[in-house]
Amino acid sequence: MKGETLFDSFRDISEKEWKQKIQYNLKGKDYNEEVVWNSPEGIKVKPFYHAEDLEHITIQQTQNSSWKIGQNIYAGNAIMANEKALRYLEKGAEALQFIVPSENVDAVIILNNIDLSRVKVCFELQFLSKTYIKQILDKVSNANKIHWQIDPIGHLARSGNWYENMSSDMSLVEELFTLDTETILSVDVSLYENAGADIVQQLAYAMSHANEYLNVLKQGENLGQLKSIDFKVSVAGNYFFEIAKLKALRNLWNVLSKAYGI
Repeated sequence: MKGETLFDSFRDISEKEWKQKIQYNLKGKDYNEEVVWNSPEGIKVKPFYHAEDLEHITIQQTQNSSWKIGQNIYAGNAIMANEKALRYLEKGAEALQFIVPSENVDAVIILNNIDLSRVKVCFELQFLSKTYIKQILDKVSNANKIHWQIDPIGHLARSGNWYENMSSDMSLVEELFTLDTETILSVDVSLYENAGADIVQQLAYAMSHANEYLNVLKQGENLGQLKSIDFKVSVAGNYFFEIAKLKALRNLWNVLSKAYGI
C-alpha cells in the first residue's frame, strides 16, 4: 500500500521481549555472564540497545564540527617534504602535519607554494626554539595561521626527559606567547593510549596535562594570551566508545577552561 514501509508490517517489540528471547536461546545460561561484557573502563555493555534505553538520557546538543582530510609528513629533508606535501594536496589532502626533527630543516622550503590561508598546517617540532618559529613568522606569508604543536610535557612523558629542564622549557613556552601566532600548545593524548591507558585514563591524563600548561601560563600572567590548544587524539577500534571519548574530551576541556576563566 502506498505510504507504507517494510517496518509498518511489524509490531513494536519491547526491550523485555527481546531479552526474554535471548534468555530462551541461552538455554538456562546466565544472561549477564554470557552476553554482557565489561569494558576496560568498567562499563557493562549489553548485547543490544532499545529505544527504552534513551528514556532517561539527556542528549547534549553540540555544534557541528568541520573535518579535514589530513596527512602526516616526516620532514627530515625540507625539499622532499615539500614535494610530498604538494603531491598529497593534489590528491585531496586539506591539512598537513610536518614532523620536524631538528633546527637544521628549513621550514621556509617546506612551505614553498603552500597557501596557508587555504591549507591547515601543523608543525610538530621535536625540539624547542623560539628563534626557529620567529624566523618562519617573519619570512612566510600567513604563517601566524600555523599550529605549532609545542608539547614539552608530552616530550617528558614519552622520553623521560625535558628538552633541557623543567624551568627552562616552561619559561620558553611562556616566551612563545609573545609571538603573533594562533596556536602554540598541544596535548598529545595519543601518547597515553599507545602506552596502554584505557579511555578514562586517557581523558584524565589529558586534562592533567592541559592543566599543567594552564597553571604555568596563569603563574606567568600569560593566560589571557591563550587562544587555543590542540589535542592530538588517537582512535582505537571500539567505534562508539571512541565517539564518546571525543565528546567527553570536549566537555572536560570546557569545564577546565571555565575553571580558569578562559
